[in-house]
Amino acid sequence: MDAVSIPADDIIPPRRVRALADGAALTPVWRNGRGGLTFRTDDGRFITYGPRNSETSMSGEATRLAWAAPFSPVPEVLGAGADDTDEWLVTRALPGRSAVDPRWLADPETAVRAVGEQTGRMEHPVMFDDADPLLRRVREIALALPDAAEKITHGRPTFHTTKVFAYFGGAPRGETGRRHDAALLLRPDADDEPALRQDPRFWEPAYLWPHGWLGVDLDARTDWTEVAELLDASYRATAPRRLVQLLDAR
Repeated sequence: MDAVSIPADDIIPPRRVRALADGAALTPVWRNGRGGLTFRTDDGRFITYGPRNSETSMSGEATRLAWAAPFSPVPEVLGAGADDTDEWLVTRALPGRSAVDPRWLADPETAVRAVGEQTGRMEHPVMFDDADPLLRRVREIALALPDAAEKITHGRPTFHTTKVFAYFGGAPRGETGRRHDAALLLRPDADDEPALRQDPRFWEPAYLWPHGWLGVDLDARTDWTEVAELLDASYRATAPRRLVQLLDAR
């Protein structure tokens, strides 16, 4: 495991970090053993910056955060990138204190016990009505796809094969407290994505937006032929080749 520490306050933020901060004040909060630094901004963000390496990447971390979002509260990814030598990740801060905050370093037993107890109590509220006619229509379409299944994650219906291809309900990017309970979150075909982004009905969902996902609200005016096409495209983008071949053979 890499050694970690709280960096000195007199660290000069790299130029890229200053640009990402966009005028916000920066406080160094974390240093890892590979030369990476994390800064907290005064507008509620964390910026992690460091050298690229062959074992892990910040883009991979962004992917893992997006994957974990339906299961547990995690920081929302606001941006990620890399150049020839370095990489960076920008996330929205969650309430609470850092794991290396002096408060917890001085009392690790309490910190570990509290984390364990809270993890054991974690249970996401159900955020859908099982009898919702909109959900029923989504189920009819999604579960007709080869080997598609449904599970409840983060309190919402999730449709998947080996990977998730649709969520029923979510929240917009940057507005995780504003629920869209009657919505479909999916990954559109790459060729269709630019046009869909110009359509005012579609919005970027929290956590999933860096990976090309979009959300669209459902109501009595919904075009279910269009929904079927969107689910088909999202399925093709995420399902194993074997299942896509089964779909093509129908």
